[in-house]
Amino acid sequence: MINDCLPRYYETHGDDPKFSILQTFVVLSHEVAWMEYIGSVLCDITDRSREGEKYVGRELYCECDFKEGVGWQIDPEHGVVSIGEPQKCRHRKSVVRRRHKELRKEFLRQFKRPIKNHIPEIILALIEKVKTGEFIEDGSGASFWGGYFYLQTVASITKQSMSDIWKIAEGMIAEKKISLEGAVVTPYRKSPRAKWVESFRFQIDKNGWTVIASIPAHRQMKQVWNFKIVRADGKKIRHNIPELTLVFDPDFGPDVEDVARAEKVLNDYLAITLWKML
Repeated sequence: MINDCLPRYYETHGDDPKFSILQTFVVLSHEVAWMEYIGSVLCDITDRSREGEKYVGRELYCECDFKEGVGWQIDPEHGVVSIGEPQKCRHRKSVVRRRHKELRKEFLRQFKRPIKNHIPEIILALIEKVKTGEFIEDGSGASFWGGYFYLQTVASITKQSMSDIWKIAEGMIAEKKISLEGAVVTPYRKSPRAKWVESFRFQIDKNGWTVIASIPAHRQMKQVWNFKIVRADGKKIRHNIPELTLVFDPDFGPDVEDVARAEKVLNDYLAITLWKML
């Protein structure tokens, strides 16, 4: 159990931050817990002189995080080192699925069916749950980006497609109810101007027609590929290439998997329609 692992964990890692269990789940004798941690800033990389200030957070953990030989070990040369990938623990994933199922049942009782007609209300309700410290999703990525949770969590709870969730979120942005940092729901703030960054291009015929694929320049934009076809003189050609959502955050450029998916969509589209365009 987690509390049995903590003394040794503190002995080797120190007790800053300090962990406490708020809610526990046991799956096949493996403990997963919603935990609070309290620590102090040791080094402020933002240059705001916050060293020594207290910070508090809540996150999902399991025994894998704290158990020696599973989540960490003592290396003779490097000291304490992390090993394994606790976030991939199957019991932890099971707890998240169970929690999303609970939330779905709660919202089905609260709102009239079909649930897809109440996504905005559900998003706002989830925001209030996060503010009061409730367990909604695994990981700390959303809080790192100054937000509440990922849109993928909304899709998981409501069993709606990501494309539908994106459209609803965009409507809420237009109504100034929320903002997005990539796929992270955040408090509303005015978005910077949309801008696209070219990722790759290739020529599609001997006359110089070229396909250009670009990614969003910032996380407040919808996280999709932008495709355009231009002639040799730079004039754009109208097309109906299917919209393609980015699976991974493109903060440091597109992921190779996203690029491969984009290339396949483009090649499939061009193979069928290119002869009609030329």
